[in-house]
Amino acid sequence: MAVVGHVERAWGYSFFWPGAGEQTAVFESALLRLLKGAPVGWALEYFNQRYGELAADLTSYLDRHTLEAATAPAELVGLWTANNDARNYVIIGDPAGRLRQ
Repeated sequence: MAVVGHVERAWGYSFFWPGAGEQTAVFESALLRLLKGAPVGWALEYFNQRYGELAADLTSYLDRHTLEAATAPAELVGLWTANNDARNYVIIGDPAGRLRQ
């Protein structure tokens, strides 16, 4: 069937934001979709959407702050790391594979 994995080192920034608590909805939604019989590739669409959201947030942040402007390094590092974490999920095998019902 298929295996889902994370390429490279995984950091907590993609699912735990300081001050916002755990952000596990993407993982929960993907697992629920799998349990309902959806293909692996479709279940992981939540991860693709999360990556798109974080990429847009990072781009917006970088557009607002220039090198001359004062930036919040911790915020930039958090966004950058979360963005990289979110894009590094991969399916090895058949993305049309489903859990056996």
